[in-house]
Amino acid sequence: MTNKTQNETLLKFRNQIDFFDSELVNLLHERLEIVKLVWEYKKKNNIEILQEDRFKDVLEKVTNQADELGMNPILAYNIWDMIHEEALNLEK
Repeated sequence: MTNKTQNETLLKFRNQIDFFDSELVNLLHERLEIVKLVWEYKKKNNIEILQEDRFKDVLEKVTNQADELGMNPILAYNIWDMIHEEALNLEK
């Protein structure tokens, strides 16, 4: 394989990664917008902000899904833990 072909292949992969990075950020933004709606609903209805059981269910679901896909479940756990922290910050 020539250097030109290698560079073209690498560029193709990087473009795919860039596309998915952008999609992930957009999806995260949309998710956080829904978190704001949940916060408003909880506030209006005097519901406790932190729902421990819900958070545990979400973590279990995403770590199981990651594991089934052959991904590192710890990575999924850490990402969702950070997302949850941000959601709590938005709800304060």
